[in-house]
Amino acid sequence: MTAISSNLDNLFLKPGIVTSITAALRHSSKTRSLSDGRLLHAYIYSCGLDTYTYVGNCLIEMYADCSSLRDALHVFSCLSNPNIYSWNILVKAYCKNGSLSEGFHVFSSMPVKDSVSWNTVISALAQNGYSDQALGLFQQMLEEKFLPNNFSFTSALDACIGCADVEQVRGIHGSLVNFGYDHDILVNTALLSAYGKCRMLHDAVSVFISSSNRDIVCWNAIISVFSQMKKTREALYSFQWMLQNDFMPNAISFICVLESCGFEEGQIVHYYVLESSHDQDIEVCTALLGMYGSSGSLRDAMRVFQKMTQRTTVSWNAMIAMLIHNNHGMDALNMYRSMRMEGFEPDKATYTSIINACACQALLSEGHNVHTDVIYGQHEQDTCLCNALVSLYGECGYLHDACRIFERIPQKDGISWTAIINASVQNSHHERALNLFHAMQVEGFKPDNIVFVSILTSCARSGLVEEGKRVFISLSWDHEVCISGEHYVCLVYLLGWAGQLDAAEEVIHYMPTENRGTAWLSLLSSCKLHEDIECARKAAAICRQLIPENVAPYVLLSNMVAADELFTDLE
Repeated sequence: MTAISSNLDNLFLKPGIVTSITAALRHSSKTRSLSDGRLLHAYIYSCGLDTYTYVGNCLIEMYADCSSLRDALHVFSCLSNPNIYSWNILVKAYCKNGSLSEGFHVFSSMPVKDSVSWNTVISALAQNGYSDQALGLFQQMLEEKFLPNNFSFTSALDACIGCADVEQVRGIHGSLVNFGYDHDILVNTALLSAYGKCRMLHDAVSVFISSSNRDIVCWNAIISVFSQMKKTREALYSFQWMLQNDFMPNAISFICVLESCGFEEGQIVHYYVLESSHDQDIEVCTALLGMYGSSGSLRDAMRVFQKMTQRTTVSWNAMIAMLIHNNHGMDALNMYRSMRMEGFEPDKATYTSIINACACQALLSEGHNVHTDVIYGQHEQDTCLCNALVSLYGECGYLHDACRIFERIPQKDGISWTAIINASVQNSHHERALNLFHAMQVEGFKPDNIVFVSILTSCARSGLVEEGKRVFISLSWDHEVCISGEHYVCLVYLLGWAGQLDAAEEVIHYMPTENRGTAWLSLLSSCKLHEDIECARKAAAICRQLIPENVAPYVLLSNMVAADELFTDLE
């Protein structure tokens, strides 16, 4: 018997019956105990109190907190005289549980609305990524002469952050000034964040400077804006200015400033982390791992990780990603094994990182073991993971397995097609690669730069010169892709392999200076293939000028000259 059921018999013997009931309902809301809440509801119903508006409102809130929308709607429909608060909490119940369309339907059905009604729906739309709808509703609220409050403006500005529309931000800025909210710290913090998201640094700083009653949230916001825009010096200066104004940094302060720090700046912030006793905060430590990892300081990152008394899957993922980023694939695999041994359950990010590490080093056996873990973890339908597995098996020469996984992806994306095309080219299945290239476009996916490079390479290796030329021409004509130096190198490679050395050289003269040294090196390789020593001498001489640090031209030409002299001697 629960604590609530044991006290029900005494509930009506005490004064303040409604107060006792609502207190019990709030307890059920806090503990998310639907069974206790329903038991209370039954007791309330037996006493005939369920139609009372105040008690009914408390029941609706309790059912909303327990994610039982059907029960919440049933209680609402039984109210004899629902007030505006009843309508508002029902709207909030739907929005809070992700049922936005139902929430909006209830909102539209309200006989009378107030600012809370509008704010609830605007906030829910903004938080769930429906920025345009949220902003449209905010504008409608103003047109219908409802007075916005600070929550109205912060919700609308959150929507602006979602769509990064600077004109909308400026419009809301003007409105909040007109309504006298330009000195509200909550509104100003949301406003400077919105300007920052739109990369309007001057406007964000102006809002911050004009805020007379700054709090720690406002300081964190301006530090975050500087960090997001990679203004490391300004972010660190703002952090130190905050300290000089006697604000104690919290975990968010450190996370924001570390986002843009390099090694030297990060060490300064790390000192403050230690001084403020945040060195065991999981999120702060994870931010430190990211900072040291991006700076290539593995020793410092490992020291932070080893000192963490509490770890999460996110912190393990940060460490694994850092090792992979710094080309320590085997260490990342060992870290993954340690993570499993310590009882942490990998997530999609873990698996994706480890599979990519196996693919980069062609570690088929280890990759297959991770694939088994993915299946046991019931992630085999995840598109991102399947894409990584396609790349893994392609890199390891197992095209059949790559194709099998690709065909089973329930929702393919552009990366899925790119991965299987690359796998086909890597394993010399050039006809398959071309068929996939055309199928990708039929399915409505736009090829990216990587796909075009793979297809041009495939055409070169399979001798499909005319097909390769058509693909190259289609880059700008059909796909509106800006032709890069890398694409020109592929065309030189295509023509060179086909023995069209003069045409390849002509392409080099027309291509942009970017990658021109690589193009001449490709032509030099083709000269070796077709034994054209005069063209090779010319290509090697230009390579010496454009890429003097590369020894490959010397080696290729020396081998050609040696072979030519040997052939002459034999004759």
